[in-house]
This record gives sequence, C-alpha cells and structure tokens, in this order.
Amino acid sequence: MVEKQPQWVFKHWPQYNDRNTLDIISELRQIQRNTKFNSAVKAKVMGGHVLYNWLLNAERVANGTMKNPKKMLLYSSHDGTLLSLMYALGVANDRLVPYASSFIMEIYKNASNYEIELLFRNDTTKPPYPLTIAGCELPCSAEKMAKLYGDMLVINYDEQQACARTEVANLNEKFHTKLKSDGPSYFFVVKELDCDGNSALNSFDAL
Repeated sequence: MVEKQPQWVFKHWPQYNDRNTLDIISELRQIQRNTKFNSAVKAKVMGGHVLYNWLLNAERVANGTMKNPKKMLLYSSHDGTLLSLMYALGVANDRLVPYASSFIMEIYKNASNYEIELLFRNDTTKPPYPLTIAGCELPCSAEKMAKLYGDMLVINYDEQQACARTEVANLNEKFHTKLKSDGPSYFFVVKELDCDGNSALNSFDAL
C-alpha cells in the first residue's frame, strides 16, 4: 500500500502567486532557520567559535605548529553549525543547506606563503564550487584571511555571551552544539544559557 499525502499539501493558493502549501511552508521554514544567523552579530555569536577553530588550525598548518599533522581534518555537524560558519564567513546565500552538504577549506602552499580556498558542495552529482571571500581575491592568503575575520572570532565564549545581551542570543534558549576534529582533537559544548549570562561551556581543550 502506498501512503499518500493529504490533498491540502498540494493545494495552490492564488493569493500567494499560485504556489502550493508545501512550497509556502518550505519558504517559511527557510526564513525561520536563517534568522538565527543572518546578521553580523548573530553570525559571530553562533558561528564565531567554530570559525576560530577553523582559522586556528589553518594558522597552525601555515606556521608548522600543527601537532600530529594530518592531510585532512573532518568535522561532522548539523545544518545549524554549517550555516553559522557560512554566515560568519559571509558566504551564505540565505538558503537551507541540503543533507550531506560539505563546506570545504583547502590550504595550498605556494612559493612564498599559504593560500586558502573555500568550496561548497550541495549536490553529490556535481563537483564543489568555489566561494568568493569578500575583500580577498581567490585564492586568499592565510595571513589576509586571518585579518579579515579577526572581528568575527569568539575565543572566550563565556565573555562573549555575557556581552551579547541582545535579541541575538535569547538567554533562555537551549542549544547544544558539538564539534570534533582530529589532529589535534577539539571538542566544545554550548549548553543552556541563563539570564545572568552564565554558560555551561567547556572551552576548547586538546583531547
């Protein structure tokens, strides 16, 4: 037996450009999700800690201080972590990221320095496409990229949260984010925040 969707799912609404119910709901979901990240302040609060870890690892590769250097560091996350990082970097397009999407940072060594290229893959049948970094020609040098995003980094999350008493960070909202990388391995957890600005954060620790 084939289970079918109710007819109202496919009902068309003339007052909304003749779109069907599913399309309208999908658009509302997209707007609701992206409003958590779509300003500079929100992007920093939500994605600045992940961005700090990304650029810290890039810096360690460039200056040769990476412990147990690996060819690749792989992060596994939910869509919210991916969106927050893309908004923090200014490369988001206000769309939801599909399942199994990949956000890639490649680091190349040329004759004089290290260069970084950002790529996004949202279709398994097509190669990833490069993302433009505002204020930096592709490929962007690791040194210049670190300077460009210095103001977006969250190094001490407790201090950042205590100062972020705006609508950006609803301090009664519960959210849980995990990030783990290998070589060196880092893990952080952001737990419930209260109205006193307290946070149950485990800061970056080498595992």
